[in-house]
Amino acid sequence: MHMHNESYTAQQIRRKRERGQRMAKARWAGVRARQRAEEEAIQRDPLRAAQMLAPQCCIVQRVVVIGADQLAREIVRWSTTTARQWAKLKRSVGL
Repeated sequence: MHMHNESYTAQQIRRKRERGQRMAKARWAGVRARQRAEEEAIQRDPLRAAQMLAPQCCIVQRVVVIGADQLAREIVRWSTTTARQWAKLKRSVGL
């Protein structure tokens, strides 16, 4: 509701607050819907639901580095490895 004695700045703050509250309600409604769907899936078939909810992790790349001192070092890139983690792993073996 607009208050006649409300300053322009106060109006803008109120409008932004109300918009943020609407967006948060919509976001949380989506989260609750996903949680309900997951709970229903677990009720129907617990084993399959566990497989669906667990992240699938597999090896994408495996690198073996053999140095001049005949020391072999291996790094493994998994499907869940981020670009930053992969760069750090490569630096750790001298690539």
